[in-house]
Amino acid sequence: MHGSWLLASATYICGHILCWVGLGMAPQIVLALLNSWTMVSTVILANCFLREKLTLPTFLFVLWLAFGCSMVVYTGPSLNRGETLESVAKHALNPVVHCCLVVIPIIFLAVNSLQRQVVNKKVMTLSYTLIAATFAWLSALISKCTSSLTFTSLTSGGDVFMHWEYWSLYPLLMLFAGINIHYINISLSRDDATFIVPLYEITSITGQVILGGLFFDEFSLMASQQFLSFGVSLVFVVIGALGLSHEAHMVGELS
Repeated sequence: MHGSWLLASATYICGHILCWVGLGMAPQIVLALLNSWTMVSTVILANCFLREKLTLPTFLFVLWLAFGCSMVVYTGPSLNRGETLESVAKHALNPVVHCCLVVIPIIFLAVNSLQRQVVNKKVMTLSYTLIAATFAWLSALISKCTSSLTFTSLTSGGDVFMHWEYWSLYPLLMLFAGINIHYINISLSRDDATFIVPLYEITSITGQVILGGLFFDEFSLMASQQFLSFGVSLVFVVIGALGLSHEAHMVGELS
């Protein structure tokens, strides 16, 4: 109940509320990749407040990711489809999405099984990070649904707030977000933020782009050439995040 802890928690919650509002205003695949900005701010703030080292290669990867964010905005789709309960229900019937959702409990069970057999600190930290990222896929998907439904209802005069299906999404959102926060906190307590956050964001972003793009059918918003350019932007961001994570790992090993 210390003041600094409460202030930090309030800041964290406000940040997620702002993200939730933004989810209703732009395509999910663009917003998911913009999460890479978290890595940029984490590295800078970790150097200022946690005294974690900021090497020249790390700084260059930060610039790489900052440029990647601008590429994502430029190459991604600009059209945002407003969601309704009918469209969300239709999206949920997509068999490809069902196959993707099956992967999440498989990952959860496999990683938990691995934890019982491995005592290596790095491997356990990576497994906790992987679990956090997979639940981030689900929480981001439901967040997009609730935000888009709310935004569409407020702008078009809909009555989505009168339907129990809309309100039933929020308990699921709180459950998945809580699990996500729990496991990422465990990871952060075991290793440096400059190492954990990039790894978390790589898996989280990639999964959110694929799952969100399939669920909301946002890949169809792009022509073939634009889709290719956006794919290059995705690879660009992932390579930058991998480089940043590797550099943070090397610095941690040396220190």
